[in-house]
Amino acid sequence: MNVRLPLFAATLLLPLFAGGCAPEGAVALPAGVCDPGGSAAIYALPNQYGNIDMSRYSTANCRK
Repeated sequence: MNVRLPLFAATLLLPLFAGGCAPEGAVALPAGVCDPGGSAAIYALPNQYGNIDMSRYSTANCRK
């Protein structure tokens, strides 16, 4: 049995499932982006003023 097709389908559907878990006001980030603490980030959250500082999230922040 070819298992590559179901794995490929599951990979394509993963963003749809993750999108349903996003907090209100969050912005989806591209793959491979990390937060200032070095952890991979899927969503950027607004600060106390309701703004999202996209400059804080980059591939340079990822732990090596």
